[in-house]
Amino acid sequence: MTQPRALAFALLVPALFGGAAVEAAPPKPDAPKAVAVLYFDNTGDDRSMDMLRKGLAQMMISGLVDTPGLKVIERQRLQEVLGELKLNESKFIDKASAQKVGKLLGARMLVMGAYFEMMGTFRIDARVVATETGEIVASKGRSGKKDAFSELITGVTAELRTTLMAGEPGSAPGRVPGRAPGKGPAKGPDAPAQPPKDDKPPGGKAPDQLGGAMAFSEGLDYADRKDFPRARDAMRRAVDLDPGNAEARKMLAQLDAK
Repeated sequence: MTQPRALAFALLVPALFGGAAVEAAPPKPDAPKAVAVLYFDNTGDDRSMDMLRKGLAQMMISGLVDTPGLKVIERQRLQEVLGELKLNESKFIDKASAQKVGKLLGARMLVMGAYFEMMGTFRIDARVVATETGEIVASKGRSGKKDAFSELITGVTAELRTTLMAGEPGSAPGRVPGRAPGKGPAKGPDAPAQPPKDDKPPGGKAPDQLGGAMAFSEGLDYADRKDFPRARDAMRRAVDLDPGNAEARKMLAQLDAK
């Protein structure tokens, strides 16, 4: 075989039989990270605040659901798993139980934490936990007037978005969880909580954000128990207290359609 032909043959063989000359296919993008928002613990003395666990979780889920690179587990699925583990009536979820819940949900990361209200001030503390190891990846927290409840949720959720999507470029800013468009600006993760916007109509009263969230949470609990008439009444009350509560409006529309 002549030298030119030998050279051509040497270049051709790897291409035919999968050698180094064949360009490798680009790797598939990583699968979205599954994230579950667990019910937060009420660490205050006011036991009437216990019900807020469900509404707070749902508002955070709604604020995270469109985050690039994340798959956020629905609250209904969380409720099912808590029922399977006989934890649906528990006021607190310990570390071992949280990891068990996370594994059953198929969640890679967990968002959990605590809240309390004291003398008109509301505090939310959240932490991101790796399901497999139980390691705390990050902690976030904010305090503010209870009248600015929705804005506090927005601020903490924005910080959680930044942590959870670390390494995910080109993220879009999140919407205000639980608030209708135009009912308060979304904030960056480092922005301080702002005083509540005066949404009251002429001659009307200011919206009760915390009261609306409490009624919304009550409605979720009734819906979980399949008591839809009471769930509908609670959602109507939530909308009356806080017309900007988009989550309550959405849920009320679903209940009215039943």
